[in-house]
Amino acid sequence: MGMEVTITSIETKQDETYKIVGTTESDILSDTPQISNESPVGKALLGKKKGETVKLKAPSGTFEYKIKSFK
Repeated sequence: MGMEVTITSIETKQDETYKIVGTTESDILSDTPQISNESPVGKALLGKKKGETVKLKAPSGTFEYKIKSFK
């Protein structure tokens, strides 16, 4: 937790950068969106490494991302 992660959407090829934080610190509107480690994205990324692909299940469908970097 506390790390920034950049992921690339397999579908759209767009990069997204998030900071994974605890549930009380999450703030999706900050300069670098802060997401909870308990959110679908946060859960899917924890324990993964650069280059891995993750699938996220959300109410609007399933999404696939490749992990580009961790800071």
